[in-house]
Amino acid sequence: MEKSYFERQAAVEAEALELLKKDQAAAKKYLTDLTRERMEGLVKLYQDLRLRLITKYTNNKLGI
Repeated sequence: MEKSYFERQAAVEAEALELLKKDQAAAKKYLTDLTRERMEGLVKLYQDLRLRLITKYTNNKLGI
């Protein structure tokens, strides 16, 4: 996930700069939406990892 963020960074910056030249509000919205989208993905990744680790290392007999 992190690798893809770095790979896309130049394109993101170019897009934001282009939007900034035309409309500052649009550039702000673009970056805010991108940040929110990435953060939601990271939260989901963390929640899945947490559940996997709890399931793997829990000491209960149900295996939940």
